[in-house]
Amino acid sequence: MMYCLGVQDDGRPDGVSHEELTETIYTVQRMARQLGCDVVVLRVARGSRGVGYNMAEVLVRRKLSDFLDLRVCVVGNEDAGKSTLMGVLTSGDLDDGEGFARMDVLRHRHEIE
Repeated sequence: MMYCLGVQDDGRPDGVSHEELTETIYTVQRMARQLGCDVVVLRVARGSRGVGYNMAEVLVRRKLSDFLDLRVCVVGNEDAGKSTLMGVLTSGDLDDGEGFARMDVLRHRHEIE
């Protein structure tokens, strides 16, 4: 979820003082920590009220604690079921016999046709 800090309810990017912005970011980080989320400050820019008034865009997202980056090479003849096997393993859903499971792993139009 992306949040814009220092923006009025009507969308005006007025900005807030440096102290207020720092305090607001700290509060968002504390709340996110309690929910098991990460906070990334994407951008800080000058508000429309001028020097000393800034706004910020922050991204709040859940931590991926159980994320595993795994690369697998599957080799076999055409129509051997390589994509179907990968679809079943990654989604946990069994194939319906008509290629349902492999649709989750296909990324390009020529792979689907």
